[in-house]
Amino acid sequence: MEKEKTGIYDLDNSYYFYRDIEDILDSISNIYEIKFGVKSTEYESKIILSNEHHWTSNESAGTFNKLVPKIKSITKDMYSIIEGIYTSKRGEFKKIELEKEYKNLKEFRILNNKLKHHNDREAKITLTELSMLTEKGSLIDCYLQFRYIKSDKFEALRFTDLINVFFKILEDEKIITISRE
Repeated sequence: MEKEKTGIYDLDNSYYFYRDIEDILDSISNIYEIKFGVKSTEYESKIILSNEHHWTSNESAGTFNKLVPKIKSITKDMYSIIEGIYTSKRGEFKKIELEKEYKNLKEFRILNNKLKHHNDREAKITLTELSMLTEKGSLIDCYLQFRYIKSDKFEALRFTDLINVFFKILEDEKIITISRE
């Protein structure tokens, strides 16, 4: 019986994005418990600081600081996939048009540019530790604050708002199907 030959990852073939998407989904699920609802998606952080440490302690700050590199990596990977999907399907990535269609995609792009190119031309970005007190302990998450330079407008998002954009685009492009309860 002859086995089907496995192809080698081809950078020019969008078929192989599924491997990247699987890795991204694994990384996201290491940080969040996700419940897909019909009207919204709920995220509960899996990053827990035990009750023996106060949410304003050095241990809490250290836990948050360990989370940030993971968030940075996931952000760059998600945005790269979005660019790749549109480029492979349509020949180009029309980011300004898409930013009008997808809420928070602009902030997603600005954060990605900050992380990849250290670009601060559009907005100053501040990361803030978000601690949600529960019986299990403090659930640690990340809040993103954007202060736009030209307008002095201020936008604050939870990191999960960017994950929502990623999921929405993947669903709209029929890359993934999400069962919503």
